[in-house]
Amino acid sequence: MGNASLLPEKAISFESGMKYFRHGMNLHLSLFKRWGNNLIDWTRSANETVWYARNITHLNTSGFEVGGEFHPQAYLDRKFIITSIAISYGFMTQSKSSGDYLSKYLLDYLKHKLDLRVTHPLTKNLTACWMLTWQDRNGTFTQWEGSQYGSEMSYSPILLIDSRINWSIRSFDLYLEANNLLNKTYFDYGNVRQPGIWTKVGVVFRLNFIKAVI
Repeated sequence: MGNASLLPEKAISFESGMKYFRHGMNLHLSLFKRWGNNLIDWTRSANETVWYARNITHLNTSGFEVGGEFHPQAYLDRKFIITSIAISYGFMTQSKSSGDYLSKYLLDYLKHKLDLRVTHPLTKNLTACWMLTWQDRNGTFTQWEGSQYGSEMSYSPILLIDSRINWSIRSFDLYLEANNLLNKTYFDYGNVRQPGIWTKVGVVFRLNFIKAVI
C-alpha cells in the first residue's frame, strides 16, 4: 500500500580511518556513523499481511571495519607456497526510533562479516585464490512456501567458500571463478534467495600507456 504523504529522506554521514604500510604488510581501520531521518521503507505490524510505505522516524547506523594483508615471501623464503594472506572484519549496528513493526529492507543489514583470502601459485603463470566469507545478517525475511508467503524467519549465519584460478601471460589474464563451493542455500538482503554453486570465466587485458616527457 503506497503513501502519498511520505516525507523526503535526510541523513548525515561521518567516516574516519587510518592505514599503515610497511614492506610486505598493510593494515587498515575505519569507523563510520550515519544519522538518518524519515527513511522510507515497506513496513507492517506482526498481525498485518499488507506492507505499507512509511517514514522511519530515526534510523542511526554505526560500525567499523578492520583488516590487513600480509605477504609471507617478504619475510620468509621467496619459494614459500603462499604469496598473500588477507583478512578483514566488519561490524555494524542500527538503532531506530519508531513504532514496533516489521521492516522489509532497512533493518536487514550485515551485523558481522569476516573475510579471509589466501593466494598461492600453482605453476609459473598460474595462481589460485581461495576466499572464505562468514556473515551474520540482522533482521528477518518472509519464507516462500512454494505457492505463498509463510512466516517470518530470522537470517541464519552463513559460511561461503569461493575459489579463483588465474593464468597470466604478458598483458592477458584468463580466469575461472567458482562461487559458493559448498552449495549453501541462503537468503540475502531483500528476501532474495542466492544461487548455489556457480562459475564464470573471464579475460582481462591490461593497457600500459607510456607518458612522453619533453
